[in-house]
Amino acid sequence: MCGSFHLSIDMGSSWWREIIVFQPSFWSSLLINLFAEPVLDIISILRVCLACSGTIPMRLHLDIDSIELTLGLRSALDDLARHADRWKKFQYVAPVSPSLNYILKQARDLTENPFSIFDALLIRLSGISADGVFGNSFIHCPRLHYLLTTHLRATDTVELTHLVNLRTQLYQGCSFAILLEKCPVLETLTVNCINDPVEDYQATPIRIPHVCHTHLRTLELAIHKYHVAGAWQSVQLPGLTHLRARHIHKRTFCDVKKQRCYLTRNAS
Repeated sequence: MCGSFHLSIDMGSSWWREIIVFQPSFWSSLLINLFAEPVLDIISILRVCLACSGTIPMRLHLDIDSIELTLGLRSALDDLARHADRWKKFQYVAPVSPSLNYILKQARDLTENPFSIFDALLIRLSGISADGVFGNSFIHCPRLHYLLTTHLRATDTVELTHLVNLRTQLYQGCSFAILLEKCPVLETLTVNCINDPVEDYQATPIRIPHVCHTHLRTLELAIHKYHVAGAWQSVQLPGLTHLRARHIHKRTFCDVKKQRCYLTRNAS
């Protein structure tokens, strides 16, 4: 693994170095930290890492501590985007900055089938963007099973058809029915905050479906900052077995209890 672009095999024997260099599995999980200092100096090392990883699926953890999209940062993101069709897991940690939008756009432009083998997507931002997180990048993600995100909107176009585990800091929508309809096989849902849609979406009426979700087993709620009246209206969860409610408004808990949930464990 390459962490902060410091290779840790210099002190090993030449035999071990040769094995590591020519074994793609040693290079298929990359933890990359791009901080405020210029990144041009590490471009060549990044390209070596990517070349050594071959064509096998890749797990990429990208940590960016800069909001300025510099020439060096763009070059590094371009190199990573060229391998987006190999991303099996993508974890992105950064402030709200143009770098996420940039690498996703480049991934669509530079690869034929970006995100097609996605299994896990984790996006941690230090702020909330009014434009959302996903854009149009994840319309086709047939293998996405795990999603962790800072911000998820009811109107987002990310494909959630095969999602099993969803964790979001903020769900922006008027009803969980809209979300659950998009996730027919979801088993675990964790939500820390819910808020009404922004005014642009409130101006357009949204159809609230009636959803009887039989796959959801675990529901974790920590909704203490906002409360949307009727968020659980039109939702039934007959298969729910674990409900964990903490720091939660009493009305929200009552809304959930009305949905014919069978609980094997008391809410905490």
